[in-house]
Amino acid sequence: TILATSLDYMKTLSKLVQLAIPSLCDWCTVTVLKDDGNFERVMAIHSNSTLSPLIDELLQRYPAKSIKSIRQVIETGTSIFVPDINDQE
Repeated sequence: TILATSLDYMKTLSKLVQLAIPSLCDWCTVTVLKDDGNFERVMAIHSNSTLSPLIDELLQRYPAKSIKSIRQVIETGTSIFVPDINDQE
């Protein structure tokens, strides 16, 4: 019901993230596939709002090394679980 209250996809995404935090995660980013085939991060929210700006810093210091993984998730609709992250990944 909450997700169906708006036709504005940004509002809907924001509500979805708010539902996920903190019951599923401490922080969440939303990346969308644009019409030109590129990806854009449109949202980054932390359960502690004072830490949300640090997500941008974290993602700049440790960018996704594989756009292939992001594309795979978006195209297949299947999530990828990465339990441990190391320098080789």
